[in-house]
Amino acid sequence: MNESRRSTFGVCGLILILFAKFLLLKELPQFTPELEHPTSNVFYNYRFLFHSYCITESESVDAAVIDPLLNYVGMEGEAKSSPVVNHVSNAGLFVGAIFSLFPFIFLSWHFLLILLPCLYATWEMSKYFTKLIGGYTDDCLGAVQQVTEIICYLSAVIVWRYIS
Repeated sequence: MNESRRSTFGVCGLILILFAKFLLLKELPQFTPELEHPTSNVFYNYRFLFHSYCITESESVDAAVIDPLLNYVGMEGEAKSSPVVNHVSNAGLFVGAIFSLFPFIFLSWHFLLILLPCLYATWEMSKYFTKLIGGYTDDCLGAVQQVTEIICYLSAVIVWRYIS
């Protein structure tokens, strides 16, 4: 992964990710339901928007935890995730998945459709990393988290706009 163009690609990727997040976050408030009796409490008026933020953050981090089921191919002593990843149990993954699904309780069942593209993207990226480098590194976990976050925001906009 060491190459001279690494910084250039990183800056371009960072700009594109921030731009995509900005555009998607700008679209989400437009789909908040119209309230018959709005209150002065902004948290109540925009509760669906806040729940979608919680869903996106929890699902994107949870998707990055799924990747440790693959082989770690980074340098053992220098990595931040390798000591944690080696100690993740199946029970820990199950508890993490349950807590990441908790924000869905407050929304309609249509929002569960957000999970499908997120899981598919995580699965495809895991296959790609396994084919390319034989496993995952810390950079791969970060990439899965960022891509899944953007896909969650995009899925939330689509569900809000066309399904619910």
